[in-house]
Amino acid sequence: LGWLVKYGLNQPCAEATGICISCLLGIVDVAKPTTLQPVLAELIGSLLMAMSGLEPSALNYLQVRAAGNESSQGATGGYDRLERLRIQLASSGPIAEALNKCLDMVKFVELDAQKKLIPELDSALRKGAGFATRASTADAVTALCNTCPAAFKFPGSSNTNPTVRLLRAIYFASEKERGSTAKDKMTHALGSISMIAPAKAVRILAVKACERYCEASGSNNNPSLRRAAAATVRAIVVRASNHLKDGGPRDVWRKKVLPIAFLGRKDEDAKVAALWNEVWDEGGTAVGLSGDDTFGVLLQEQLLPYLANAILSALRSPSWSNRREACAVVIELVEANVLSPAPRSTTQNLVEERFKQRMKVSSILLNECVKIIRRSRIWDGKGDVCSAASQIAAKWTGVAPMNEAASNHFDARSCAPIVFRADVESLFEGDSWFKGAEQANISVEEAGDSECEQHGEVPEQSVDDVALDMSGEQEFDEDDAEQQNSSDNELADTDVGCVMQSVTLVGLCRILAEQGLRSGGSREGRLPYRVAAFSALSTLLKSVEPNESSEQYNSIVEHQSYVYDAIAPSLFTFVSGGSSGEEKPAPVLVARALECLASAMY
Repeated sequence: LGWLVKYGLNQPCAEATGICISCLLGIVDVAKPTTLQPVLAELIGSLLMAMSGLEPSALNYLQVRAAGNESSQGATGGYDRLERLRIQLASSGPIAEALNKCLDMVKFVELDAQKKLIPELDSALRKGAGFATRASTADAVTALCNTCPAAFKFPGSSNTNPTVRLLRAIYFASEKERGSTAKDKMTHALGSISMIAPAKAVRILAVKACERYCEASGSNNNPSLRRAAAATVRAIVVRASNHLKDGGPRDVWRKKVLPIAFLGRKDEDAKVAALWNEVWDEGGTAVGLSGDDTFGVLLQEQLLPYLANAILSALRSPSWSNRREACAVVIELVEANVLSPAPRSTTQNLVEERFKQRMKVSSILLNECVKIIRRSRIWDGKGDVCSAASQIAAKWTGVAPMNEAASNHFDARSCAPIVFRADVESLFEGDSWFKGAEQANISVEEAGDSECEQHGEVPEQSVDDVALDMSGEQEFDEDDAEQQNSSDNELADTDVGCVMQSVTLVGLCRILAEQGLRSGGSREGRLPYRVAAFSALSTLLKSVEPNESSEQYNSIVEHQSYVYDAIAPSLFTFVSGGSSGEEKPAPVLVARALECLASAMY
């Protein structure tokens, strides 16, 4: 039996290999588990390697050619159909029959013999030259997690732990695998082993998957990697929800994973968005939020500081798609009234703290959006930033401080998202940006808009029957990836008065009007952006509705007149066609400009 395991399946002669397989099947069929126990782990490892080693090479050639034809002709589905056919052929053969019988014996052998099997599975996954071997290994892991969970229990949570090493190998295999069937098997196996693996190792894997998802966009666009990362986190959250109660010293499930899932729900790939949506729904239920630092009943508000960190990172990303996701999330939060003044409550202290948190997050996000708007470069989706900025500001115009008089809602240390100031030259309070004092810094900011979008996938391996490259596993730092998120408490630990300034209503209206009226720069995407800027301006102007019973009614009407005087002349000139040196404006722009004029009437 030892000779058959070590040499019999590797014979250069096909007839000799067939005789050895027949002999091996006969032994496995009649032998008892105690008889095979000394060689069972090695036997299963050899059978897994033989799944692809004994497969006809013509099948791989045919599948590779099918993939090449799909890429040249634009067809889809042929590669996956051939992959499913190859896996079905391999799983119905004599090797698969012997493998299944051996796996059924594992639960009857001693625990030490079971533990010897885990390194064999890891080796087969890393060294397997075909996806039939890797798919069979994934199936074996899933089966053993259900029948022999104790076999995966090893001390420690580093890469010296065989279970942790196998967990990471499955993740990288799912990331590198090309076919959808093999990917699904890997993901299912990853969810199964995550239930048994050490909690720390699972947290590190989840954080790394989130980071790789964020990096695989823009000029590094890799849809396959994004799908693998989303599927990995979904498998952990759904199948290993027992780990979600323990977020570790950095509480990564609340501070890192769920915020990324909330943004991922807006992914342009519908399948990826569906995966992240499931992570958000299942994870939010399993995490079990509580404590004095949470407000409201909506999960979005309970995680608001951490969502803000994720949104801020996405807005600052060089990837345009990440920025579009962030803007969609901001608009969703505004529509849910999470980025608006807190409603009244019987507990005054709770209201004040909740108000401060909402105000702080709204100020930070509005500041970042305005900084992006004032950059001169137009990119695909920049109009979404205008919409997000105007909707945040519109929620706070009802409590905005009037001139130098402090509002009842703000103390001396607060930074209101938007203020009413009779200073037509300032975008942020007191910065005189329109005079050109700040415009010297725009060239530095422009570096953040210089992305070259890459819409195609990163080239993948053209040959399937090769061992997967696991070099990326070195990125898993044993010091715990959770500790690397030093910016998670940025909102909580930062004095907003030092890093933010309130946006002035007249300044925001003026810059939105200028963006709608602009005529220079690249023609690509200019019209949709100008339309979006005018629409955002109209939304902002309509939000200023003075209450006749308010003490500040006359002051607000006076400020409306001030804003009207600041933007109406240029809009009138544009609508009447009096702009010099510009081609005839599109009718949609004229309509939007008229809408802005109507909204500015007081």
